[in-house]
Amino acid sequence: MNIWLISDTHFNHKTMVEEGWRNFKSIEEMNEKIIYEWNKKVKKEDTIYHLGDVCIGKYKEYKELIEPKLNGNIIYIRGNHDTKALTNIKNLIIDYKGKTIELVHNPAEATNTTKYIIHGHQHKKGTMHFCTKDINIKYLNVNLEFNKMKPILINEVMGKIK
Repeated sequence: MNIWLISDTHFNHKTMVEEGWRNFKSIEEMNEKIIYEWNKKVKKEDTIYHLGDVCIGKYKEYKELIEPKLNGNIIYIRGNHDTKALTNIKNLIIDYKGKTIELVHNPAEATNTTKYIIHGHQHKKGTMHFCTKDINIKYLNVNLEFNKMKPILINEVMGKIK
């Protein structure tokens, strides 16, 4: 069983396509590409932490039409575009191979109680907004736009932020 991370899928978010944030001809094409890349990596028995901004509205449609197509046991962290209809979890602290890691959507909302913070939220490289003076805290953004529209293994993430 593997542990995967992803954020900011923005299923059904027309602005991502219409304003050129993502290079797709339609919302359907974007949704299909994300589902395809997700399932190419994530197996049914795997766990995947989705760090927010799952979809834009239409949660019932997402739960009925998209979520059943996605492999893995999905644990949701609420993003700024998500509602409590999806999850109440704003951040989650996990232990991975002896390291305490905080999973949060917006790094500015992290509790800063761990050395490692894995997040999403920012869509442009170089737009990190941190609310900590502790230079020992290490951050990594798992927004799918930085990972070729694919989930990333947690051990790859930890390897990047050593």
